[in-house]
Amino acid sequence: MKCFVCNDPEIDMVAIAEDDLVCPICNTRFDLDHANRIENELKKNGYISMSNESLADQWSKYFFKKFPERKFIKWGISQWIYINEQGKKKVFVQLLERKEKLRNQLNEVNAILGKIY
Repeated sequence: MKCFVCNDPEIDMVAIAEDDLVCPICNTRFDLDHANRIENELKKNGYISMSNESLADQWSKYFFKKFPERKFIKWGISQWIYINEQGKKKVFVQLLERKEKLRNQLNEVNAILGKIY
C-alpha cells in the first residue's frame, strides 16, 4: 500500500504488525483493521464524525483515494467526512444542532453581561 500522506509513488508502507503499517519516509502509522471498520461505517451511514484532528486528516487523505467525491469539513476540534447525500444531510443536521446550542449559549452570556452593565 502506498502512503497517502507523503504520496511517494515508489515506496510502499511497511507492515510492523498484522494490521499495522508505517511509512518509512514520513513515519505515518496506519491501522488497517481500524480503517476497515471506519470505511464500513462511512458506507453504511454516509458520514463519519470525529474529534481527533490528526486522525481525521489521515482518514480524509485515505478515503479520498477510495471515495474521490468525499467532502471533509472541519469546525473547531470536530471533523466530518461524508460521501453521499444521506451523509451530507446528517452532517447538516448536526451542524444546525450545534448552531442552536451556540445561539443559546450566546444568549446566556448576553444576559449575564446585561446584569453586569
